[in-house]
Amino acid sequence: MADKKVESKPKKGTAKAGAKPGKAPSPPISGSAEAVFPTVERMQQSYGNSAVLKYLQAGGAKGGMSFAPGKYENANSSPNMSKVGGKPAAVEQAEAFADVARPPTPAELLNAEREVKKADDKKAWDRIRKDKTIQAAIKEASELTDIDVSTLEKMIIMESAGNKNSHNGAYYGLMQLGEGAFNDTRDKPSVKKLFNTLKVKDEGAKESRAITWEDVKSDPRLNVLVGAIYAKYNLKQIQAHNNEVNKKRSERLVPVNLIESPAAETAQAVNPGTDGFLIEESAQNLYFAHQQGFGGMRGIYEKPNAAIGKNQKGNLLPTDVKHFTKEGPGEKVTNAEYLEAWNERMSRIDQFMKEGTKDDG
Repeated sequence: MADKKVESKPKKGTAKAGAKPGKAPSPPISGSAEAVFPTVERMQQSYGNSAVLKYLQAGGAKGGMSFAPGKYENANSSPNMSKVGGKPAAVEQAEAFADVARPPTPAELLNAEREVKKADDKKAWDRIRKDKTIQAAIKEASELTDIDVSTLEKMIIMESAGNKNSHNGAYYGLMQLGEGAFNDTRDKPSVKKLFNTLKVKDEGAKESRAITWEDVKSDPRLNVLVGAIYAKYNLKQIQAHNNEVNKKRSERLVPVNLIESPAAETAQAVNPGTDGFLIEESAQNLYFAHQQGFGGMRGIYEKPNAAIGKNQKGNLLPTDVKHFTKEGPGEKVTNAEYLEAWNERMSRIDQFMKEGTKDDG
């Protein structure tokens, strides 16, 4: 009698006799549909639930990530092959999804955040234009100093957002003036005459008196007037700087025959940079000088590749700090990047001001 074969019970956790052994899911074969266009679960892991949902809502695969017909596919096409160019429909769908679901680039994030700031600046401009007290002060200041109304409005937008009671440390009012700027407008010969036209008359007093720093801190009209005179002072410094540069350039003797001149002399003769650089008389630069002082602004232009200081970093918007520092593309913020950030903001303000002026007729 043949020995009876005794089958032992499979231990818990082992496969039953005769059953196919368990098999871990294999990775998709390169070039397969699954590799080109993975399942919802795989997409959720790669892109996140919100991105997948956004794709589906935008007209992606209905109810799942099945292969939708390609845009060139017809009844004569193979199930997963578009008619033109032999592009699999799955690839078309994957490309469409990637375009919707890919993470935004740092530049796209910065641009979106700057657009939010532009909307805030637009609200500030609307506030300024609706306030008759501010408008009267800006008009008076422009007539006194010949600084454009739009330039003064831009400075107020960026300094205080049109808040007459704005106070940040040692800086006050619509123009965010400090006592140093007040002293410059009061004492500098180039604008002292303008400053002396500003008078106040106290209640019950018989005569007017010269304004004080305390007046400028608390009176929106005087704050704008002194801010405009300070802008005029900075404009005169820009003009004096440019005059000096142009004088040096005109006084340099250029050899009549450059071919016979020494190479170093020739290079100097044709390179105006050896005499310094010109500073544009623009709203941007009047604002930079207001923010940094003329000397600080000139120093920023002189060394574009140098890292900004603590003072400048404190003036940057958080979105720009995040973009330019180690959290973003670079290790540090350079003077050139600092100027770019403020010029970019000014250009957005220019844009809605032009559109608003057009709407006003």
